[in-house]
Amino acid sequence: MGRFTAAKFFKILVCGVAFVAVMGSAIKYLWNWLMPTLFNLPLITFWQALGLFILCKLLFGGMFGGGPKGSWKDKKLWRDKMAEKMKNMSPEEREKMREKLGKCWSHRGPWGEQWRHFEDELKNNPSNTDTSTHTHTETKEEKPPYQS
Repeated sequence: MGRFTAAKFFKILVCGVAFVAVMGSAIKYLWNWLMPTLFNLPLITFWQALGLFILCKLLFGGMFGGGPKGSWKDKKLWRDKMAEKMKNMSPEEREKMREKLGKCWSHRGPWGEQWRHFEDELKNNPSNTDTSTHTHTETKEEKPPYQS
């Protein structure tokens, strides 16, 4: 690797300025083409378009990261790591972990349906002798008030 020279710095600076100019112009022209026609919104300037771009980057993430919730690769790595830990736990330890995680996340969280799938997989493939004695009891889920 070479040293960071003035030429490299100048090249990065020019590319950055070009990127900002292209993104600001693209957002401005797309907004001014679609939004006033579709939603009766006002036209925006180049600087407002850049502000909108920065706001969207902060809220939704994008090129240099996965946004506020992280990337799907990070989630998959965490899920695989937890599944490996669960395989080595006794049924009692798994139930304690499930109760702890249930307090943190709702039934649609990381261990909702996936937990049931994981337990079914363990029952069908009991490589760990402790898991064969574990029985899963289904609890009746309450329906939300808007459903009959």
